[in-house]
Formats: sequence, structure tokens, C-alpha cells
Amino acid sequence: MRESSAKKEDGVELSYVSLVDAPCTGVFAALADIEHYSEFVPGVDRTQLLSVDGDTKTVQIFSISAGGTGLKQLTRTTGAVWNEDPAFSANGQTLYFDSLDRSTAGPSHIYRMNADGTGRQRVEGASAPTHVWPSINRSGSALAVVQYLKGGQSVIVTMKANGANRKVVAKATRLQSNGSPEYAPSGARIANAKRASSRAASSWKRCASPARNSTSLTTR
Repeated sequence: MRESSAKKEDGVELSYVSLVDAPCTGVFAALADIEHYSEFVPGVDRTQLLSVDGDTKTVQIFSISAGGTGLKQLTRTTGAVWNEDPAFSANGQTLYFDSLDRSTAGPSHIYRMNADGTGRQRVEGASAPTHVWPSINRSGSALAVVQYLKGGQSVIVTMKANGANRKVVAKATRLQSNGSPEYAPSGARIANAKRASSRAASSWKRCASPARNSTSLTTR
């Protein structure tokens, strides 16, 4: 993987290009999550996919036993469709995930399917904004997701399991991003990562719904 950066010193723009020697799995993880790579890696302001092999442009979801056996492919989309960020319901019968067709200009939406990969269904309407990183509460009645705003920042949104009643519970300014929401077992609180600036490390926050009681758990 090649990384590049640029900055100006005394009116002269300097560009730096470096090759990253990393395991194949690590490189794939970075590229498969290219939308969020620059948000949670300090010093990275922008990412660009230079090329993709023709047989790897589709990202699929698999399941495997906790012991590492029984690998099974669950999604079978074709083309430039990326299925990511799977999350099991508490009873293990349903998987929620986000899916994006990169051959179009449409947003990423939240989908659900049975644990065996059948019954794929979009949770929200076609006009919904970009949503990723779903988390389902224990009762299966509500989802917490990341929603991207026009300014580039991301907020945490809750909604019913059918996509209705969207509500922002963790806001963000232009220099902030929220990610990785996770419901507490009680469903009363949501933990999420908040990046405070373009070069700050991620910190974990917990927020109620609504997020008026947001509390920082880690600092740098």
C-alpha cells in the first residue's frame, strides 16, 4: 500500500510518498474501510483508492465459528457493492450491516438479513442519508448508526429497527467525527468513539439517548 502526504513550507509544497510494508489482511482492512480510514488515523487527511483488481471490488460478509471453523459466505452481491460492519442481534438470528453500491452516487444504507444469509432487506428508505456501523439493542427494537453530514463530520443517530424515528444523540462540529456506536446490554447508553480534531486520537465516549449526558471515558 502506498501512502502520500503533502504540506507547504515557505510557500513551497512538499509531497511525501512512502510504501507501507504490512500483512495482506491489514492492507485489505484499510482499503475496505477507506471511507473511515482518514477519520481515525492521526495525520491522514484524505484517502484515495488508486486501483482495484477486477475480482476483488465486491466486499462480502462471512460468518465463522468462535473456534475458527465453518467459514460461510452470507452475502452474494455482484459488481461494486460493499457489504460491511455486520452486527448480530442479541438472539443471534439477525445480522445488520451497511451496504454501498460504489458504481452509483447513492449513499450507504443499513440492511438486515437472517443469520444464514437469507432474507436480505433494506431497513430504511431509499431517501435516507448515508448510514454505517449499525448496532442493535438487546430487545431488537432500536438501532444506533453513524450518519455523515454535508460538512463531512459524522454523528450518532438512533432509530427504530424499521428505520423510522431517526434522532441524533451524539452531535459533532466541523472538526469532530463519531464512530463505532455500541449499545450497553441494558440499552440505556451507547458507547462511541469521538475524534475531536483532524490530528487527535480517538477517545471513547458514552452517551444517553438523548446525548445530554455525554461523558468522556478516555483522554489523551
